[in-house]
Amino acid sequence: MDSLQREVSATLAEFLRGFGDAFPGFVEAGPERYIARHGAAAMEIQLRPGPVRRIASLHLPTLHVTIRFTAGTKAEREGMLAHMDRIMHRGGG
Repeated sequence: MDSLQREVSATLAEFLRGFGDAFPGFVEAGPERYIARHGAAAMEIQLRPGPVRRIASLHLPTLHVTIRFTAGTKAEREGMLAHMDRIMHRGGG
């Protein structure tokens, strides 16, 4: 697992708030690019606004997220991703 792509339902501000909760020392590396470390693992994420999802009268923003791991063993990378997913998980029905 060197890189992966996801689509998330969040604004840029919402995503960065959750990302900051998961990785308080993350660094902005350019327009819509961020770097975070977790133990020996490191990732660079790139965010691009996606289309608005419409479900009846509900409009949900989306972001295209590209995650590229730049350091760590496979287990360390998987642990970093699991940590991010656990911290950034939002409830739903």
